[in-house]
Amino acid sequence: MRVCPLQLWSSASDSTICYVFDSPEEKAGFLKKLSNNSGITILEIIVAGFIISVLMTSALMGWQKTIEFAEERRAVADLKLILSAQIVHAVKYNALVPPDRGASLRSIDEINAALKINIPAPKNIEYQCHNINNIVSCDAIYRGGKWIVRANTYRNEYYCHIGNCPACLPGALGGCP
Repeated sequence: MRVCPLQLWSSASDSTICYVFDSPEEKAGFLKKLSNNSGITILEIIVAGFIISVLMTSALMGWQKTIEFAEERRAVADLKLILSAQIVHAVKYNALVPPDRGASLRSIDEINAALKINIPAPKNIEYQCHNINNIVSCDAIYRGGKWIVRANTYRNEYYCHIGNCPACLPGALGGCP
């Protein structure tokens, strides 16, 4: 083991490094250089925060589109169930639901009760069914009308009636860009 007159020892895993200084001032200058490294500046923190916020914003926007796409697919599945229940009801009771021209069912609870089905009430989608000239049309309305998927018993079709539905339903009559 070598002893240096003015030294700073640093040990690594299997070797030891000895820094040898000619004077106490040289040692003090070296130690001052080591201690002057104050870390990161406020500008670096701001830039890193900006980059992180941009990445988070883009991830959030993608997540919201994915949620909306899934909500539309759920709306179509629920409308298929409602139309299937309409057909069963028409065959079994020889009547439409709602039965009278101009009549409407304005909530999923009314639809469930009339058709004797059990579709859970979703958070962001409202359902309505209308009897227009003995053709029943059912709508799934997303967040107060951002988009509406419509299904009817006349053609047994599902289409984007209002707005830009994220999934752009095949054969859409009403509004895929």
